[in-house]
Order: sequence, then structure tokens, then C-alpha cells
Amino acid sequence: MATEFKHYRYFRLRGANSSLTTFTSVANAQTLCNLNDTLYNTGNATRTYALADSDQGLKMTMEFATLADQNSFITAATNAWTDSTVMFADGVEVYKHEWLHKDGTISATTNL
Repeated sequence: MATEFKHYRYFRLRGANSSLTTFTSVANAQTLCNLNDTLYNTGNATRTYALADSDQGLKMTMEFATLADQNSFITAATNAWTDSTVMFADGVEVYKHEWLHKDGTISATTNL
């Protein structure tokens, strides 16, 4: 995969009382967030996961082989927001995206 087509997406789970869930492991976070594999497989990204933000966030690293692959995912994600595709479990929030330079340093951060 090419590091110039790599970014991070962060997810968290907010309860009915607005509290954030503290995950016990990456597997626990993946189960509770229930990310839509069909959507997140668009563009054939290599995905890896880690806990973030005091274990209250799930950090997904997405790495694409080409710009076209990355753009196909971005298009699918944009369309999912507009056509109400289920992207993850109820209560899950996407709270940050980080885009990386080729050398792995962060080039841009969007806090949502």
C-alpha cells in the first residue's frame, strides 16, 4: 500500500445519557461500533484498528493502494451520508479525521 493514500478515522459510542463508552479492547470497540464492512471495504483499503483517547475512541487506519481507490471510498462515504446508508451502530459518532502526508505526518485534521 502507498502511505500517500492513508488516513485515520475516529469513532466513539455515546450512550443515551450522553456519556461516552470506555472500550475494553479493540475487538470490543469493533463489536459495539458495528462498522458497515461493505462501505469501509470500498476501495480495497487495508484497515487496522487501535483504541484512542483514553480507550473511548476507536481509531481506524485506512491505507489505499492508489488515489483512485481512496477517491472511490470517499465518494461512497459521501453518498452514504446523503442517502442514509447505515454506516455504524446507533449512538456511534465519527469525531475526527486525520489525513497523512507521504512521510506519515499529519497533513490535516477535521474535528467533527
